[in-house]
Amino acid sequence: MCPCIDCKKERQYSNLSVIHAHLIIRGFMDDYTCWNKHGEESVNDRDEAQAAGQHDGEDGLHETDTGGEEAPFGNQELCDDDVIDIAASFDEVHLAENLEEMVNVAFSFDEYTGLELKKLEQLLKDMKTPLYPTCKSYTKLSASLKLLQLNVSNHWIDKGFKQLLEVLGDMFPEGNEIPKTTYEAKKIKCPMGLKFEKIDACKNDCILFHGDNKEATEYSKCQPSRYKQRIDEGASDVEMRRKVPRKVVWYFPIIPRLKRLFATSKDARLLTWHSYGRKVDDYIRHPADGIQWRYIDSQYKSFSNEPRNLRFALSTDGMNAFGKMSSSHSVWPVLLSIYNLPPWLCNKQKYMMMSILIPGPYELGINIDEFLRLLIDDFKKNWKEEGIRVYDGFRKESFNLCAMLFTTITDIPGHRSVSR
Repeated sequence: MCPCIDCKKERQYSNLSVIHAHLIIRGFMDDYTCWNKHGEESVNDRDEAQAAGQHDGEDGLHETDTGGEEAPFGNQELCDDDVIDIAASFDEVHLAENLEEMVNVAFSFDEYTGLELKKLEQLLKDMKTPLYPTCKSYTKLSASLKLLQLNVSNHWIDKGFKQLLEVLGDMFPEGNEIPKTTYEAKKIKCPMGLKFEKIDACKNDCILFHGDNKEATEYSKCQPSRYKQRIDEGASDVEMRRKVPRKVVWYFPIIPRLKRLFATSKDARLLTWHSYGRKVDDYIRHPADGIQWRYIDSQYKSFSNEPRNLRFALSTDGMNAFGKMSSSHSVWPVLLSIYNLPPWLCNKQKYMMMSILIPGPYELGINIDEFLRLLIDDFKKNWKEEGIRVYDGFRKESFNLCAMLFTTITDIPGHRSVSR
């Protein structure tokens, strides 16, 4: 029996993930004291589709003008089948699911070079190669992904993981495709990776050696060298043995990540939830119910007319990366949340994007502007009126995606730095 606000112990489900998702999304009913109707006794199976249809009939529906096109969510809240999919996505990561769809879409991206396209072709080949001649459960790619997932989730060291691969290679039938080393396993899935940039920065956070300053070796105002210097043995002068930068910023371009999200049909569908899936009444359940959202819609009609255009929340703060109270080392991650998603997914790890990772060891203050410029330049350059060309895996079409920075989330000291 489901004790959520809508079901009120009047409906039964054979799948516990449905009840789990109902309670997360809707909450417990008031004055709930009965705790013996959740699997302790026999439960009569019902047709979940009939239950979902009954639920849809009872909920208040709202109409959305889609120009005659059927809305992805049927102009109503998520049905129980959608809730099952969402709950399952958090219970277990289906590594090979939608992979072929994403790879096929990747072939249409203009930024892929000839070498990268060959890697994608090899990825498709590995996806269809069985783990061993008579295996029907795993392919070379899915097995490698599953093993790497176990490696990361259990914090195995490379030496132990390599020994596991050697044992599995001996245990499986001859001719198996088990990778021999950690490097080989990572190389199999490397085309799925997303690019990042390592950008040198001034020691005093004055400037980034990027763009017009890419070839500079020092900043004219504060004049510390871009690279570390050391004295070679037997040398009389200070020489740079190796060009080791004093400070390096990690930048993760978000446009390729957005293309990955829209290339997957389920994620592309969820990214329009704010327009087609939410319940519209006098309550504020989502940022789309707020005054700020409606004001932007009224001011920028062309932006609001496309429900797939994205609105981001930027959050940043200093953190101690080493977990020691005695250490004052401060690292600043800059995170982006997508407010088009349902409220229970906006801040899930799967959908949050780290755009910039700024190393310490000191607090940045207003100098954070130099680092945020990387992100703002991308907003200005790629997300003007024309937007960027993106493939929608749900509607099976390409469209021009635009985005905006909707709000920022910081504490008071962080707000003082970001707001300047």
